[in-house]
Amino acid sequence: AVLALGACGDDEGASSGSTVADRTTTTSAPTTTTSPTTTTSTTLPTAGPVELRSTHHRYALTVDVARLSDEYDPASAPWDGVSRILRGSRYVDSVPLTGGDLFLTGLPWTEDAGSLAQMFVEHSAERNGCSEAHDLREASVGGAPAVAFTVDSCGSDGLAFARVAAVHDGFGLVAFSAIQPGEGPAAVDRLLSGLEGLTWA
Repeated sequence: AVLALGACGDDEGASSGSTVADRTTTTSAPTTTTSPTTTTSTTLPTAGPVELRSTHHRYALTVDVARLSDEYDPASAPWDGVSRILRGSRYVDSVPLTGGDLFLTGLPWTEDAGSLAQMFVEHSAERNGCSEAHDLREASVGGAPAVAFTVDSCGSDGLAFARVAAVHDGFGLVAFSAIQPGEGPAAVDRLLSGLEGLTWA
């Protein structure tokens, strides 16, 4: 099926008529020979895989400690769907990876991934001034259907981001990372690669 995101004013959502043209395959968590250490705090082991379990966002992400450039910083409060979302805000889990920091937030959601993406597009346009969505495509996160895209012109610094919205069992998750303007599909690929170790809680 081809997914279309409707018009969304100034934000990261696609303008009317933009479609998801690509489809990604489901990726599974990387295989490791050592059972991952599970944590919901910033305290991490010194080597091997670690499972970063979100306190508020119903997922866990397994990564090798060697890929972490700093300590995991989990959200301190659930997102209400209204408050402004920024990197490092209290509604966002921050995962500092060597290839680029990963940020995740979410909320209860009963509709599909396309509608979640559309909502986040409109929210970001209103609160952060982001552009329309570009590089739209269907994807998969932890085996759940997702919609991935890029945006630019966010905030006073005109930042660009790759984003993906996924829905699983009544919960909507949005992950994003800062990118260079014009990176396009390569930035989306990198974001999805960073989520390969994600499982739903």
